[in-house]
Amino acid sequence: DLSGCRLVARQVPSGGHSAMLSLISAYDLEQTDFEWSEEPARSELDVATMLQVGQADAGFGLQSVAQQMGLPFIPLMWECFDLLVDRRAAFAPGMQALLAFARSQAFASQASRLGGYRIDDLGMVKFNGP
Repeated sequence: DLSGCRLVARQVPSGGHSAMLSLISAYDLEQTDFEWSEEPARSELDVATMLQVGQADAGFGLQSVAQQMGLPFIPLMWECFDLLVDRRAAFAPGMQALLAFARSQAFASQASRLGGYRIDDLGMVKFNGP
């Protein structure tokens, strides 16, 4: 549906740039199917600002930023992050404090207010290895 639209370019080699090119390829589109912004956006806030001032029709960014800026948002993918921690460090006071905070109601409330974050598995410990 975006063919012919002006898209906000993302800086190479950002994750947003890579994900955007992957989606374009997955839908059998070409980069040449779009008109790209002259300057790449360096952050999701830059993307939202370019959309608000009419420099582009669409851009690849985060729901939380779109929501904060009052822009419509269509989710295209979920991105998961894992934190790799040495077994001994996992039980250190600082790491335990971080995990406790990640499981707190205050953290859950803030994630809900921002929008676009799924935290149901946040803090789940997964062991990898012997």
